[in-house]
Amino acid sequence: MRFLCLGLLLSTCPFWVGCNTSKEVATGPSSAVEPLSKPVATNGKMHPMAKNIEISGYRLSESKAGLLRVRMNIVNHSGADLGEIPMKVRITAVGLKPEDPPVAEVSFKVTLGPEETKQVEPTFPTKLRIYELPDWQFLRCTFEIVPAN
Repeated sequence: MRFLCLGLLLSTCPFWVGCNTSKEVATGPSSAVEPLSKPVATNGKMHPMAKNIEISGYRLSESKAGLLRVRMNIVNHSGADLGEIPMKVRITAVGLKPEDPPVAEVSFKVTLGPEETKQVEPTFPTKLRIYELPDWQFLRCTFEIVPAN
């Protein structure tokens, strides 16, 4: 009886191995994932530290009617002390045309040390109410490090 079970097991082994392996790898259309935040050039030049900065966790809320509060985290991924950085952040909705107005556009200064994260909450005047704005997962942002005046 043992030999019968062992024989059945060994005879079906190639079947199970063949079902689990595949010669072809399924490939679908490759779509590049758009980053949630990306730096843009100012006057045709990219700031040298812009590649080390990330803006994450941006959320919109209404501090009062007509005034939008933009809460976001600014992350310095480098080991350098960046000091005070003047930034301009533009938040747009997914699918908007470049000529459409942004959801929010704020300017602020943030001081970042090495590998540091800071939360900022600038405000932006708007005619829209909070329930008329896109949900957070449909927002993208671009930022630029503006020259100090």
